[in-house]
Amino acid sequence: MVRADPAGLRLRASLDRHRATFPDALSLRIEPDRPAEIGFIEYGPVIAVDLDRAIIGMTEAWGRSLQPHADRVVEIEPHGPGWKIRREHGDDEHADQVIVAAGAGTRELLARWHDTSSLEHFEGMLVHAHGSPLPRFWIDHGHLASTSETIAWGSSYRSLDREEPTDPMARLQAIESQLRPWVPELPPLSAASTWQGVRVVDRRTRAPWVATIRPGLHVFSALGSTGALWAPLLARRLIDALLLRR
Repeated sequence: MVRADPAGLRLRASLDRHRATFPDALSLRIEPDRPAEIGFIEYGPVIAVDLDRAIIGMTEAWGRSLQPHADRVVEIEPHGPGWKIRREHGDDEHADQVIVAAGAGTRELLARWHDTSSLEHFEGMLVHAHGSPLPRFWIDHGHLASTSETIAWGSSYRSLDREEPTDPMARLQAIESQLRPWVPELPPLSAASTWQGVRVVDRRTRAPWVATIRPGLHVFSALGSTGALWAPLLARRLIDALLLRR
């Protein structure tokens, strides 16, 4: 990955905030075909996960220890030494340890047990079109990634919890105009499709919520601003918390 960050300050600040170090993964260099005053910081590796295939693989490997349910959790409340999970349909579930990784539903589920007022829902839009692989994954000037057949870029960043005048399509058009001088092979916006989603962000800290809220009640959420790049590190922290409380 590469980002136009002359001193690498933004990336290093993010690493420091999460107390993460990658001593062999960072390098700062100047590209010969870019303006000399612009520095580029490159880092990696990048891990991509096929979620559907991963879930199927875990189900096959763990058997009955992983049981998916197509239902909505409406409330979590104490029950004996553990917690009761109330479902919209079907019977309640009981567990000693509960991890809330509910994305947009985090604020509602944890409101009784924690101050969730800083969680905010943001709309994101991603544009994708047919295209050939690009040599890089760009972060600045709009996120831009590619596969063997698809080029995708975006995204808008508009709060759904307060009135904002931002027009998502205008934002995507601005991103396209910023990217095109750097990536001439970018497909035109008129030939692309748009995907929308909701991400959860802690608007005060812009840091993910990975913590123990109450004994036996944990949260893994609010990765919407920092991104899934931090998921492996945060998962390790959550596992440590779970093991300490066994």
